[in-house]
Amino acid sequence: MRTTTRHASPFSLQHLPALDGIRGVAVLAIIAAHTVGAIPGGFLSVDVFFALSGYLITSLLVAEWRGRGTVSLARFWGRRARRLLPALFLMLTGVAVGAALWPRIFGSPSLRGDTVATVLQVANWHLIAGHTDYFARTPPFSPLLHTWSLAIEEQFYLVWPLVVLGVLTFRRPRWLGRRRAPVGGTGSGATRAAVAGREPVWLAAAGPDETRPDATISDATIPDADRRRRLTVLFAVAAGGAVASAAWMAVLTRTGADTTRSYYASDTRAQAILVGAALAVAGVLWGPATSRSARAALRAAGVAGVAGTALLWALVPQDSLWAFRGGFFVAALCTAGVIAAVAGLPGTPVGAVLAWGPLRYVGRISYGMYLWYFPLLLVLTPQRVHASGAALLALRVVVIVAVATASAYLVELPIRRGRLPVWWAPLAMPTAAGLAVLSTFLATVEVTGVAAASARSHGAEPTAAALAAPVRAQPVKVLVVGDSMAGTLGVGLGRVMADYGVVAVNEGSPGCSVSMDGQVRVLWFTGPPGAPCQDGDPGALLAQWKAWVDQFNPDVVVYLARSDLLDQQEGSTWTHLGDAAFDAHVADRFRQAVAVLGSRGAHVVLLTTPVYDTGLQPSGAPWPEDDPGRVLVDNQIIRSVATAGVATDAVAGQAVAKRGVATASRAGGAGGADTAGGGVTVFDVGSWLSPGGKYATTVDGVRTRCDDGVHLTVAGGEWVARRILPEVALLGRPHQAASPSGSWSGDIALTPPSWYAELPCAVG
Repeated sequence: MRTTTRHASPFSLQHLPALDGIRGVAVLAIIAAHTVGAIPGGFLSVDVFFALSGYLITSLLVAEWRGRGTVSLARFWGRRARRLLPALFLMLTGVAVGAALWPRIFGSPSLRGDTVATVLQVANWHLIAGHTDYFARTPPFSPLLHTWSLAIEEQFYLVWPLVVLGVLTFRRPRWLGRRRAPVGGTGSGATRAAVAGREPVWLAAAGPDETRPDATISDATIPDADRRRRLTVLFAVAAGGAVASAAWMAVLTRTGADTTRSYYASDTRAQAILVGAALAVAGVLWGPATSRSARAALRAAGVAGVAGTALLWALVPQDSLWAFRGGFFVAALCTAGVIAAVAGLPGTPVGAVLAWGPLRYVGRISYGMYLWYFPLLLVLTPQRVHASGAALLALRVVVIVAVATASAYLVELPIRRGRLPVWWAPLAMPTAAGLAVLSTFLATVEVTGVAAASARSHGAEPTAAALAAPVRAQPVKVLVVGDSMAGTLGVGLGRVMADYGVVAVNEGSPGCSVSMDGQVRVLWFTGPPGAPCQDGDPGALLAQWKAWVDQFNPDVVVYLARSDLLDQQEGSTWTHLGDAAFDAHVADRFRQAVAVLGSRGAHVVLLTTPVYDTGLQPSGAPWPEDDPGRVLVDNQIIRSVATAGVATDAVAGQAVAKRGVATASRAGGAGGADTAGGGVTVFDVGSWLSPGGKYATTVDGVRTRCDDGVHLTVAGGEWVARRILPEVALLGRPHQAASPSGSWSGDIALTPPSWYAELPCAVG
């Protein structure tokens, strides 16, 4: 009776516990990076999973080729589908249910598209197309944001086996001649024994798997030189591809541009997977470490890998361009060093620590933990669970482990072990995928209704639920006003407005903000404000705004300015924000401005101001207008105006009693709101652009500020615009539907204003 020995798998041998431990450390690092902030480079831990996948999958493919002489693509893809898809579809269905029950948590505006892209395994390219920044610290957050890495792995599982099969089973054309198998080479005899000394422990035990006389040439019938040649070519493909991928990522980020494409793309992130694949092939080519020097080298690689990974996680921040210029490649090499050490020498201290029981268990359920961690983080916020720091981390880990355990034992393992009826398998995957997509579409119908209701409240901060309304054919008209900060925002906004069903007019004017009606000081210059502000006539600006509103009939008006922070002359004295009388004056002016800008029913959006840094005075002290204290006062005034609310039929031409200055009658009131709409909303753009209340040139990997320490780059304007336009479009819908009239005769925001080229950021 003939017996067949199935080829050995690294999943069943002694170094597996340590590999599980590596997974466990990686997934815990990801959760910790999103919780305590003590692991700034935790985003690099995804590359640990990539490198492990490359190593293990390539090991399996090579082992099958060595045992059978070929690779069964159908069996490989079937095993991957049973391993990965059921849990994925369960998570998608759970998110859909969450979106129906808690739209404010899960109601991302892109949830439908994200779900379809996840099912089709193209989530990473979907996020690139939507310019979705993974490192954004502001809502809305898609509960499926993390599926980009799953898509990359699935794409690898689809393409890499074809490459391996092509390289390892390529045959010369008949006219070039073919090498004959050596006499006596039949499968498990002398040939295998002769080369076993160069194989890793787990591959040395490999045997034939259902080899038939007419099967493709097996490893045992391939001459040793030919076998090594094929593996060498495969190693070169993997190693060369890894280097090329890393180089391509560096090229794409050489100018410091938006890193979204580099972060998500399959071609740039393949480097870690291919490093793992190259390591797997190298293990077969050069075999286990038998000499003292080789074993010492493996121990050193393990220690260096652990130390390097720890340093990367601790020292590389999310906005580091170095990560994109070799950092990801270094992270992959560090992981490869650890894998090599624990696979070749399982008994080393590194392997012993990684094989610790609890860590191994976390590693075994790490796939389920990764699937559920991001949706659960949206639920388990510090505000909702009243915890922070280590307590919050512990709570999140416990909940995520519990959910992943339930997923493993109730769904994943029964399917993988074949405990379900045979007829069920062909129907299960498409049924589960269809259920996930259908559930999401049904859930987000309700989300849209909730969002529309919540968006009409005054002073509301942007929420994920409020951004769930679909874009309609008729564009929402947006008027951008303020000083040059608004003007630079308008340049970026003009580039992306069509993506959100918006048409905008950019009327941001240098040196003119709501508070200005006299001489101002900026740096060492003193002079009058710019047009349409008019020195000595506080009503000039409001009159011009009223004319624009009557002409364009905007659905939303967006205000942003820095000039309110400047020293301003009042009579014979100079004053600024922080002086009680001037603060009251600015608040009154904001109330008048909101009344005028909303006089025909437009929703007024006030953007908080960020921190600025224009350098130092000759004395070495910061310039007064850069004082963060003034920023705080300005933003407090903005929020107070939005919180109090302003009726859209208020009269803007009332007296400004605190200063004894009468507003010009030509800036008079609207006499009533023209149509539906109205209201005031604050977007905290200031904190987005100034994380932690400090000036930042680069945010979320995007260079947002110009060299003058003030204005927005084009990329920065786009970055802000993409965060506010979904809700801006939603806020303007009621007015647009009721009052679609109004037009603009001049340029819209797509055309940069003439003064923009004079800024030190015209191309940024």
